[in-house]
Amino acid sequence: MGKRDPLPDLFKDKWFIGRRFEMPDQGSWVLEQKINYSSEYTAHCIETLEVKAVFFCRSLTGGAFVEPGDQAVVKVVPSSTDPKLNRKLLPKGEAKKYSTAQWEISNIEKLLDGACGASVNWANLNYETQDNDMPFPGEYIGYLMMEKISGQSLLNFYQFSRSKRDRIRDAFKKAIKEVHRCEVYPYDRAARNIIYDDQQNKCYIIDFENCMSGIEPGAEDPEAWELYILDRRTGKYVDPETPPLHREENKKKNNF
Repeated sequence: MGKRDPLPDLFKDKWFIGRRFEMPDQGSWVLEQKINYSSEYTAHCIETLEVKAVFFCRSLTGGAFVEPGDQAVVKVVPSSTDPKLNRKLLPKGEAKKYSTAQWEISNIEKLLDGACGASVNWANLNYETQDNDMPFPGEYIGYLMMEKISGQSLLNFYQFSRSKRDRIRDAFKKAIKEVHRCEVYPYDRAARNIIYDDQQNKCYIIDFENCMSGIEPGAEDPEAWELYILDRRTGKYVDPETPPLHREENKKKNNF
């Protein structure tokens, strides 16, 4: 995240890789590999810094929906009370209420209740207390764990052939329609939030941190996602002959 990352060392591997944590009804787990890391201020004008990272983790004991040795994906969210890092601090114990992990599990539960066929089949959330080896001892750390979906990320969607892109778009339209059926409307419409299973020709949506509570213009339009490019000359969405740079490449090119 370059110069805009206020906590570049918070998720040092020495603090997290190999760390064990517990999940209700799903026993003990261990963090294995960090996938990505981000920091941002939470919404609703709370202005409290939230730092999080996504890891692959492995079951040590087995439990509901999993066997020992199974892998899953977990978002790790430690609470920060350092006044230097927060524009406005919440009263102790209030931060959990506004954590993105709390918002996301609420949206996933709506999908599970609606038997959505285009997302995870299970998810779990637990909070523990950071010990003295952690960044903010005594504060909470959240673990939002969910099923690891088989398939490939669409982060580099435009590297696929045109025929495969069209096939994926058709599968995606079915997936997003299924998610909307459960009255969940993802706001972060990035290609990285889609997993494509080539064998089943099926798409899954995987990130529900930022979702709208109701329908707004364009919310149900699949073309609002990064799988489509708006031609500003015609006002229509097209598949460009020259693949566009991904967002991250654009940042590097423009020194953001």
